[in-house]
Amino acid sequence: AVWRVPKIQGSIASGSGKSQKEEKDLREVLRLGKECIRETAGDDLSEVLGYLAFAHEGLGEFDEAADMYGEQMEYEEDEKAREEIYKKTAHLLELSGKSSEAQELLRKGIGEIEGSIELRTLYIGTLLKDGGIDRELCIQSIRSQLKESPELSEHEEFQKLMREHGINLEGENIWQAK
Repeated sequence: AVWRVPKIQGSIASGSGKSQKEEKDLREVLRLGKECIRETAGDDLSEVLGYLAFAHEGLGEFDEAADMYGEQMEYEEDEKAREEIYKKTAHLLELSGKSSEAQELLRKGIGEIEGSIELRTLYIGTLLKDGGIDRELCIQSIRSQLKESPELSEHEEFQKLMREHGINLEGENIWQAK
């Protein structure tokens, strides 16, 4: 099955733009990937599942892509790769209107990869974008994330997120601009 991975990569690389050819290429990735899954194990399986997730995402099948990334997580051991999978999956869950699932996944990722500023920033972003969450609860969550990871306040994306949502930080004080 390992011999098919370059063929899958070739199918992914040949897609350019939203066209019938790209859709055909992505469907071919799915076909080849499903064949590979039956014959593959370990690190190679993680890679194949990642290709399947990419193909589903390219086809706009966000739930299926999130499921594939979830399966990939079972086989992936590299911390940086796992962090990327958490980020991609959370994004797909949000696109599918599953904000609370994205938040839960990001909390799990933060627990696993404690030093990840990006996961913390994404988590706070999902809270702030979720209209169903009280703003005071968001501020408490921000305070908690800053307590666990003080360097978060220096991260450019975090600062941008705070500005976009009208949240002010001054030392330990956090408040919503009027």
